[in-house]
Amino acid sequence: MPESLRTRLTRHLFNLAPVYRGSGGRVRYIARDWSEVRVEVPLSFRTRNYVGTIYGGSLYGAVDPFYMIMLLKRLGPGYVVWDRAATIRFLRPGRTTLHASFRVDDGELSAIRTALESARSVDRSYLVELADEAGTVHATVEKLVYVRRKDLSEARGKAEPGPTSSPEGTGGGGRRAGAARLGALLLLAALWGCRDWRARVEPGRASGEPEQVALADAEPVEYTLRGFSIRLEPRATYRITGYAVDTSTELLDEWAFVVPMDVALVWGPVADPAVLRRLSFHLSERYVSWRWEGPDPLPRPVLETHIANNHLIPATGEVEREMRRIRRGDLVTLEGKLVDLEIRDAKGALRRRARTSLRRDDVGSGACEQIWVESVARE
Repeated sequence: MPESLRTRLTRHLFNLAPVYRGSGGRVRYIARDWSEVRVEVPLSFRTRNYVGTIYGGSLYGAVDPFYMIMLLKRLGPGYVVWDRAATIRFLRPGRTTLHASFRVDDGELSAIRTALESARSVDRSYLVELADEAGTVHATVEKLVYVRRKDLSEARGKAEPGPTSSPEGTGGGGRRAGAARLGALLLLAALWGCRDWRARVEPGRASGEPEQVALADAEPVEYTLRGFSIRLEPRATYRITGYAVDTSTELLDEWAFVVPMDVALVWGPVADPAVLRRLSFHLSERYVSWRWEGPDPLPRPVLETHIANNHLIPATGEVEREMRRIRRGDLVTLEGKLVDLEIRDAKGALRRRARTSLRRDDVGSGACEQIWVESVARE
């Protein structure tokens, strides 16, 4: 079944919307009646994980919303549909583009409507397979979807005409015009969200090197969080101004409640749109990586000493809220202390120890700055 103009537009909006585009997935087909959707997840800088295969979060994010949306479209406005649960199973690493198909046929719609004649709600289970071109399945996602009929009051709220419309004639035209305006707004929002953040970078505004002053015999910061004893050993005062090229607040590690955010910053000669357009960045699992094609955009020692991932520990709730507002392209200034971290459980057993980097020319494990952030500014 071919796409319609409406489903083709919806497909393009999906692929432009930041919330879906960030997964790295791409919608390739939506049937005109929403009975079938097809997506793909390529292996790219956007989806590549630490070991060079497709990141599991990208696989799930690319398939997450579709069964709920397909049921909403096919059942019509008289139903409530929500995702209830999901399980993903990784069968083998994804090293090439993976494909997934979703189908909701007329038989499934009839089964749902029949079940709802004797029950207020039903849960429907659907299995999605992510397979390569040869048909080899690399991962499966099982979705559990909740469906019920709308209550009379809910249905009436949808069906009753407004004070200046009628059930037919101009009322239908108004709904179509409203849908068209909504589509246009969504398209503009998607295009705005996908604008090139590198264009916001102004050479010279992050030209200075980080300011670091060693501390001797500084008092440790000690507190308790979720039953664990946290001890921060200050090593140096620290102030850095740079442009954010990636951030991460999810899927960090089991100690993310202590160190809740990573931000990768660039400064000096790297903080230049002409250089940044040659580079792509990926921040995952506490590491930032970068790559480029063709000749080196700058000598490698310059890149290595002017790109850094920073593990951020907020000193206050207000600092944490401001940290979480950081986005790619923001000019960020962080002030605080470089600290070594020690975490012990309720029995006093050491559970985690992490030392901060005190140099800008180190690379690899242990090369990240760990900052007790006392103030943050962003533009």
